[in-house]
Amino acid sequence: MTLKESLCEIVGIVNAMVDAEPWKEPNKATLETALRLYEAIPQPWEETIGEKAADGFYKRGNVYFKLNDFEKSIASFDKAIELDPNDAVAYNNRGGTKRELGQYEQAIADFDKAIELNPNYAVAYLNRGYTKRKLERFDEALLDFNKAIIDFSRTIELNPDDAVTYQYRGFAKIELKQYEQAIPDLDKAIELNPHIAAYCHRGFAKKELKQFEQAIADFDKVIELNPNHIAAYYHRGFARIQLGLYEAAIDDYDMMIGVDPDEYAFHNRAFLKFKIGKTDDAIVDLKCALQIAGDFLPSYAVLGDCYRALGKNSDAETAYTKALELTTPENLTQNYRPPIRAERGLKALGMEVTTNYTQLAIEKGLITEKEIEVL
Repeated sequence: MTLKESLCEIVGIVNAMVDAEPWKEPNKATLETALRLYEAIPQPWEETIGEKAADGFYKRGNVYFKLNDFEKSIASFDKAIELDPNDAVAYNNRGGTKRELGQYEQAIADFDKAIELNPNYAVAYLNRGYTKRKLERFDEALLDFNKAIIDFSRTIELNPDDAVTYQYRGFAKIELKQYEQAIPDLDKAIELNPHIAAYCHRGFAKKELKQFEQAIADFDKVIELNPNHIAAYYHRGFARIQLGLYEAAIDDYDMMIGVDPDEYAFHNRAFLKFKIGKTDDAIVDLKCALQIAGDFLPSYAVLGDCYRALGKNSDAETAYTKALELTTPENLTQNYRPPIRAERGLKALGMEVTTNYTQLAIEKGLITEKEIEVL
């Protein structure tokens, strides 16, 4: 066997290692081993492994991506595309990596190219939709999600046992808030090939449908597969709150803060501590959230409630007023609870309220008067 043949065989083994059991969360040790083997292959790969070079760079890009080394991932995809400029999948994956770095316009350009090369590339439409949503180009995003569903459906007709396609079609339906329609797709994906992302998205869909106990079961499975899965802790915590399981929800936010502390984890934990009477601890968490995120609207509203509960009315008024200053009719759809809470708090303090976001939220169908009573 020649050196080139030996190296090609090594590349084949490493690629198989990377692709093995793709429904499972990637094992870091396996990925790092694969990376060392890739890097041991002499450069330039175009000469040492010939026609396998483009695929080798592509697979190495995927490994770097899974290890969160996005700059090196992009460099590998760049090389793969240089060697094979007609590889739509490489453009798609490079676009996904650029999105992780917040390079949204560049990411869209890569998804555009992937779609140009393969007009029926449903995953590229899905990814482009995600990215356009990040840029608040919502109408364009909806068109991409709908196009993705059409193409995924066509693929399923041709191959009804393709778990990944069911999974992605479910994702696209969730983006369109078609939660009831998404669940059967994710059920089928899990039946065929139980991927962690399918459990997580199914849990999210069930949460949105207020099927909280079933949602928790899905998030339990996600956490079993990956104990550091931030999104699963976040959504399981939310579902537990709806069931009144406050202490259990606090445990979820404790885990989030231990893995990757952000304003949402601190805010949600603060809200729960306030609910169970640990008001001083709640204020500490709210100040952490505000330190991380600056003008974080939800935390100001709850901070007002905390201060009011402690009789610190001046501080409460300041916090409530700040929450209302940060609210606009445009952002009300995304954040309707904090201004309602702030308006109610100011009225409880005997203050005059010049805004009327509570009524506007009711008129928009965001919340009912009955729901406001237990907010």
